[in-house]
Amino acid sequence: MRTSYKEILDSGVNPILDTRGLAKFLELSTYTVIDYRRKKIGPKYHRIGRSIRYQLVEVLDWLNSHEVNTEQDATL
Repeated sequence: MRTSYKEILDSGVNPILDTRGLAKFLELSTYTVIDYRRKKIGPKYHRIGRSIRYQLVEVLDWLNSHEVNTEQDATL
């Protein structure tokens, strides 16, 4: 399920994150976020001059794409 910009803005969370903000949001180290970006396995990002920025909506999409369903299939 995709989170809308309105829901993000209403939550009080900044919809644009830098690397440190993303690391804090995901509860990962800054080094891990940088490593994910270098390996191209992290969320989409935007380069603005020398700055790297992440849109929270894209981060949530990336996070949802890594969801693991732990419920067992009833047909097995």
